[in-house]
Amino acid sequence: MLFFSHFKFRLAGKPILVFLTLALPLPLLFAGPAGSESTDNVGNGHLTAPSMSPGHILRPSALFLGQPCHPQGTWDTTFDAHWANLWGYDSQEYIIDGEWLRVNARVFYAVTDSIALGAFVPVMGRMSGFMDPMIDNFHRNLNMPSNHRVQYPNNRSRILLFGREGTHTIAEGDSWGLGDVGGGAVVRLTRGDGLLPALTLQAQGTLPTGDDHALEGLGEPSAALGALASKRLGHSPLLVFGGLGIFHSPADEFADIPFNETVYTGLVGVEYQVVPAFSLIAQYLNSSPIAKSYSYLSESSHEVSAGGKWRIAPSAILELAVEENVAVYNNSPDIGAHLALSLLF
Repeated sequence: MLFFSHFKFRLAGKPILVFLTLALPLPLLFAGPAGSESTDNVGNGHLTAPSMSPGHILRPSALFLGQPCHPQGTWDTTFDAHWANLWGYDSQEYIIDGEWLRVNARVFYAVTDSIALGAFVPVMGRMSGFMDPMIDNFHRNLNMPSNHRVQYPNNRSRILLFGREGTHTIAEGDSWGLGDVGGGAVVRLTRGDGLLPALTLQAQGTLPTGDDHALEGLGEPSAALGALASKRLGHSPLLVFGGLGIFHSPADEFADIPFNETVYTGLVGVEYQVVPAFSLIAQYLNSSPIAKSYSYLSESSHEVSAGGKWRIAPSAILELAVEENVAVYNNSPDIGAHLALSLLF
């Protein structure tokens, strides 16, 4: 009885997990023998879920784009949304509270079978949201610490800094606006073979089109480079992948908090290709500190994403995942969700 009570509390605290638990097996009900058994080193690919920790939300942190495996002349149009509930607290320094949503429209064109060029337009949203009571119940029912979260009103959107001169309100209330638009390139160096992995190089840049005072942009241009490798284990349905990235921008503050101008990211994960058209994926994203010397924001963020990718039609790919913070809880989201739909023309 204790086990079922514990399980009930976990699901009651995180309804998104309930949805995913029910939704992810659905492709298996409809997946037929769509194509031959895959033997390549890419599979359906990793999740394009970016970091949703404070500061990283404003960066083009979806650096690890999909592998450009589309034939020359293919247009890849992707609509993705990334949501996160954030609570960051240090009694001497700050409160970061609210829910954030980053929505992107991305269009890439396959110049050749191994080179794709494209652009993306993000919309940034900061809102009071709805998840705080459920998260509080989750922590309370499992006797987990909440880092003073229950001492403050639920469902607020605000960033407060504490100092010698009192409390300084950086942002409060809901906000929606255009983010920093940008472009990028993905170059596949090799498909790999039985021994070597598939390898791609990726680059992105952004322009300061978002309002940095409303925390919708950086206020400065940015550039990012990355490399991504993936390898199938023999002829099995299991693949492993990993990537490294570097991001740079002259923007040196976020909400009056001193920024590091250069940030590094690392990605590792596994993909289990249940059928050629559907994969279960788990991955871990580590990002170096966003702040130079500012409480928990000067520590690396650790985020785990788990979900699936489903080729719902020959020219359509759907991604669905949840994101959780691990190791350091005051500089990354309590919970997040990722949804993406890619259409090929």
